[in-house]
Amino acid sequence: MNGVAQQIALAIQNERLQQEKVGQERLQQELQLARRIQETFLPTHLPESPAGNWTSAGKTARQVGGDFYDVIRLHKNRLALVIADVSTRASRQRFT
Repeated sequence: MNGVAQQIALAIQNERLQQEKVGQERLQQELQLARRIQETFLPTHLPESPAGNWTSAGKTARQVGGDFYDVIRLHKNRLALVIADVSTRASRQRFT
């Protein structure tokens, strides 16, 4: 009886570990997709300006960040710089 119980307990533990592994793999895939989507929101090039050259760089702390920036040409000699950040605290709030 003990041997059968141990085998059943081991099988249950293995199944839980497998489910956890599948869940972690799914989470990694979703984070990679979210990162690719986020990268499409960021500009691939910045407009030229008579005031100087623009450059940008960024590195997220994890796979996905909440930062957004863009430089928008308003008209011939005017540009708008947009910088935004998503607060993780606000994203944790539950709305019902």
